[in-house]
Amino acid sequence: MSLGPQEGRLHTDAGRAFRGVYRLYLPDANWRADFDFSLTGFLRSYIPVLLAIFPSWISDAADRRAEGGNPSLLLLGHHFASSLLETAVYGIAVYAVCRILKLRGWMAFLTVLNWSDLAFSILFASTSGLNVAGPIGVDIMKTLSLLILCPAQLLFSWNAARKVLLADRSVAVLLIVLDLGLFFGVDQLVSLAFGP
Repeated sequence: MSLGPQEGRLHTDAGRAFRGVYRLYLPDANWRADFDFSLTGFLRSYIPVLLAIFPSWISDAADRRAEGGNPSLLLLGHHFASSLLETAVYGIAVYAVCRILKLRGWMAFLTVLNWSDLAFSILFASTSGLNVAGPIGVDIMKTLSLLILCPAQLLFSWNAARKVLLADRSVAVLLIVLDLGLFFGVDQLVSLAFGP
């Protein structure tokens, strides 16, 4: 991120990072200016990973309530454990893949993905408000998630791998498959401890 008087403040960093997420979709080379790729920026990018847990929890809780369930704080613990475990294991996997394939920029790649997690979790949570409209709202929310938001997040991961790591198509696909596999695998593992 470019330096300035507001540099280092979370809300300013978040605003720039969200703009960078958007720019990564476009043929706009200025996306790099919106992220802090220093070691400090890399470490700070784990703050949005923690913050993203809450919108994800809100979204999941709204879904369960719409299906007649009664979500508890245990669900928040489930999201917290899943997020931390998946983030740690995926970070190690990305580092290993980059070392093996001699790709540079693994910290920059993870920095970009960490900020995008917060952006996408907010988008997913914003659609959960449709649940109040009853079954029709739930159907609309699921359609938006499956046909627009999930593909958009996968496309972002693809673009990040291609633009940040300068990875070829096969490596980009590998990183996406690793991420998805870890997401579902860790969720199942944590469900054993916290319940479904």
